[in-house]
Amino acid sequence: MSVTPNSGAAASSLAGLLGNLSGITAPGPTGFAALNAAFFTVNSRTLFNSPASGSPTNWLGNGAGGSASQYAYGGFGQIVSLSGIGDVGVVGATRTTDIATSGRLPIGIMGWSFNFKTTAPQTSWAGYMEARRKKGAGQVHGLEVNVTDLGDGSDRSIPSAMASGPNAVYSAWASGINIACGGNVTPGQQTGWDGSQNVTQAANCGTALPIYSNGAKFEKGLLFGETALVGCDGSTAGQTCTMIEAGRGAGMAWIDGTTRQAARISSDVSSAGTPVNLKFTDVGATIDRPIQFTVGLTVAQLPTCNAATKGILVRVDDYSGSPTYNGGLGSGGGTTSLPAYCNGTYWAAH
Repeated sequence: MSVTPNSGAAASSLAGLLGNLSGITAPGPTGFAALNAAFFTVNSRTLFNSPASGSPTNWLGNGAGGSASQYAYGGFGQIVSLSGIGDVGVVGATRTTDIATSGRLPIGIMGWSFNFKTTAPQTSWAGYMEARRKKGAGQVHGLEVNVTDLGDGSDRSIPSAMASGPNAVYSAWASGINIACGGNVTPGQQTGWDGSQNVTQAANCGTALPIYSNGAKFEKGLLFGETALVGCDGSTAGQTCTMIEAGRGAGMAWIDGTTRQAARISSDVSSAGTPVNLKFTDVGATIDRPIQFTVGLTVAQLPTCNAATKGILVRVDDYSGSPTYNGGLGSGGGTTSLPAYCNGTYWAAH
């Protein structure tokens, strides 16, 4: 079925009803304008659109790599809204001042996906955004999230990585994006549309925020603007601000081409311990706590000392005899532990 709004049609006809609907005015940048939207229903799909200001009329199908039938009223979209004036296609909004009873969910836009198909399994998404840019055009963003706290900050707590308490990670009063796992499900809770899915447990999720190549690569992974974090302006010396915060034991890891984590940086400082700070400056790196070499080598295990290994400092655990500062290590075989430094020519006792 295809119907074009016509305010002159019979009042009881669908065209007439839609004509009255399209005649409703909505606020615009220079006043109020009629909506004048066309309405189509084909294959139980619904399309709302207004005449495009430029060709082709099939711009969504052409741009997204499919046909208009696929996106508008074929196999993809249940409801499709196209803007013909280069403005917003869909708007969702809510306000808490309209809540009259408890239990409301003031969410502007919500998406759900139930992946319960166990025969010929496939991937599903609760939400999907894609944006494309032509060379020479302006910026393009897959998704922009902005939050504004209209207060002075005195009525809220600053969240931390803690799992509970007033400063718990979920206590963010004004956050850009919240990412959580588990859906707050409890054993025995019904989650399926037909009531057949009774939850026995919620398994751990895979990855909170994967970043990967889908035919092209990002120039950078994560980028924090130099003035984006409280406490730093990006140019003044001595300032501090928190870029990433995590709990005790958490760390960063690098793999070696397999799933093995070949390198890792983590923290094991307890609440009773003294904080440790590693800082890079114009003259090098500083650390405000002692450095401990937890693994020692034998003299035989040391790599060859040459120009490529010059500057390495290690702990040697089998020095034999009485050490002389900057003297050679000998062949080892003893029980004395000491630091050894490669000066580019030989390993020297320090």
